[in-house]
Order: sequence, then C-alpha cells, then structure tokens
Amino acid sequence: MKTKKTLKKLHKSRDVHLYRLKPENNNRMGNHYEVSFPVTGHMDLMFLIGNLLKVCIRALSEGEHPDDPLIPQPYYNVQEVLRHILNLIPFGEQEFIDEVTELLDKLEKKEINTSK
Repeated sequence: MKTKKTLKKLHKSRDVHLYRLKPENNNRMGNHYEVSFPVTGHMDLMFLIGNLLKVCIRALSEGEHPDDPLIPQPYYNVQEVLRHILNLIPFGEQEFIDEVTELLDKLEKKEINTSK
C-alpha cells in the first residue's frame, strides 16, 4: 500500500517539475527529447533567434565593426541571450530529482526495516 502512495507522489512530482524536456514520440533512433521554454509568441521567438545570431556575429567580429547597423544594441542582445539561457536551465527538473531521491531513500529504509 505504501508503494502505491509513493508512486502516486512520484508521478505528481514528475508532472509538476518535468516540463523542459519532453520525450519525442516520433523518434525511431532511441531516446530523444524536445526542449521547451516560454516565449510570448512568434515574434518573441524570432527576436530570440535574432539576438542569438547578433551575439554570435559580435563575438566573431572582435570589435571590427563597433557601430554595426545590423546590431544597434549589442549589450541588449547579449542580455536577452543570457536571459533565455537562464530559462533553459532545468531548475524544476533538479527539484524533481531531489524529491525522487528522498522518496526512494524512504522506500529503501522501509524495505530494510520490514525485511528484518
């Protein structure tokens, strides 16, 4: 009975915390995942991609074109890229791992105590 309760807790915790990586259903080559992170819409996604490209262009130019008309706000672009990188860090997943580890430790201790 305790195992069912623990499994229910694990499933609930998984549903709450595992939201960045989703299993890719159409993959025939093994375990692959899709990464998701919040954007406010298509334009936000396009600005993200644009900022990533601009930061890469600036990094490669090494100051050759300090006033590049394609990159009018380089500091803003870097700031936005770093903000999106923070969104990609799976903090929720790490919380899930901690909760699962704790629940598994409790289960293991109960099994050891009942087998004596």
